[in-house]
Amino acid sequence: MLDDSRDAEEVTQDVLLSVIQKIETFRGDAAFSSWLYRIAANAAYGRLRALRSRREVSLEPFLPVFDDEGRHATPVVDWSSRLDDPAVAEEVRGAIESSLGRLSEQYRAVFLLRDVEGLTNEDVAAALGLTVAAVKSRLHRARLVVRQQLTRRLASGR
Repeated sequence: MLDDSRDAEEVTQDVLLSVIQKIETFRGDAAFSSWLYRIAANAAYGRLRALRSRREVSLEPFLPVFDDEGRHATPVVDWSSRLDDPAVAEEVRGAIESSLGRLSEQYRAVFLLRDVEGLTNEDVAAALGLTVAAVKSRLHRARLVVRQQLTRRLASGR
């Protein structure tokens, strides 16, 4: 979520301190991991607000464009067969990291918790204080941005 290992280390320390200080407030209504993710997300959001100088990118240019018949207006390039090449796999990882760094914090958090950490939509919603519908929407939009960035980078044959 923070895109900087030093910030992440600081937030991790803050989270551990918060857990120690607030463990008696855990009621057991939800899974402990959801409670912990919520504390971590709040700490990360707080850190991001303090570092508000980050450049955020609008999602509009990344959303798909459809023609009058409901089909994609631009062709969808299939570069998945090239992923067996280790050099391409490394390039994909770099492109994903770059794309995540350009996402706003709300989309990045959902993407990381769902697609990287493997939480369910319900757990992500609980951890971030969102509805499941909001999680699905943000996840879809984040995936669109990442997919488009990957397509641009890999379709060019670089």
